[in-house]
Amino acid sequence: KPPEPEPEALPMVFPPKEDLAALIEFAEKGLITEIQDYTARLRQTDRRFLPFTEKIDQLAEDFQFDQMIEWITSH
Repeated sequence: KPPEPEPEALPMVFPPKEDLAALIEFAEKGLITEIQDYTARLRQTDRRFLPFTEKIDQLAEDFQFDQMIEWITSH
């Protein structure tokens, strides 16, 4: 069985608008735990969201909420 591709090698797939809206709302309030819980659920829902959730988690861990909102809204 071949190893799973690295997240960077996978295409960036954004979740539906309502998921993005929820993440933006959490980011505006600086709710790291809620963001991470949400991205964990997205990953379980669909593996294609892995690169997206990795980037969101990284931004959340770095407290880069403004960048996160900007990145989500500009896609």
